[in-house]
Amino acid sequence: MKKQIFIATVCLFAVFALQAQVEDYNQKINEFLKEKNYTKAIECYQKILEEDANNIDAHIGIGVIYREMCDYTKSNRYFELALSLGSMNAAAYQNLGINYSELGKYTEAISCYKKSILADPSNAAVYSSMGTIYSLIKDFEAAIESYQQSLSLYPDNVDLYNLVAKYYMELNDKEHAIENYQKAAQLGSKTAQEELQKLGQTW
Repeated sequence: MKKQIFIATVCLFAVFALQAQVEDYNQKINEFLKEKNYTKAIECYQKILEEDANNIDAHIGIGVIYREMCDYTKSNRYFELALSLGSMNAAAYQNLGINYSELGKYTEAISCYKKSILADPSNAAVYSSMGTIYSLIKDFEAAIESYQQSLSLYPDNVDLYNLVAKYYMELNDKEHAIENYQKAAQLGSKTAQEELQKLGQTW
């Protein structure tokens, strides 16, 4: 019994020591990123992975840095490694979606964003990003739907109301366009106020 307690105590101390070490590396990483010293930041993440090869956050962190360096091949590799450790990791899918979007691979990006939403339906930014892609491929109805999902989570996003209004105008739905411009105008958007004036409307 004493031996079991001793082993459990040793394991507990080891966990605390590892957590403290990770926190220390994360502080250094933040400092290196502020300096845009990406090589040193990656080295710190690699140190974390040497201690804990299954650290999903470290894999995602390296992937984000490689994207900043425009190395999408390595970036994708680390996001996929993160997914291999946790198949429904919302952040990994979101970041893969960002990569594919920046590469102009919109079908793949939408697929990744949808998987991110399945893993975490509460992230307004993912709906917004997906809406942007739909707008780029001229699927305005899908863009509006995605932006509205984002607004349901973050209803004070003035820019999204303006975008929703813009795409309603593209669909010749003036009534809903005015409705959304009015919401944006009430939140202080000068762009929306100008558009409403053009349409002969008030707010």
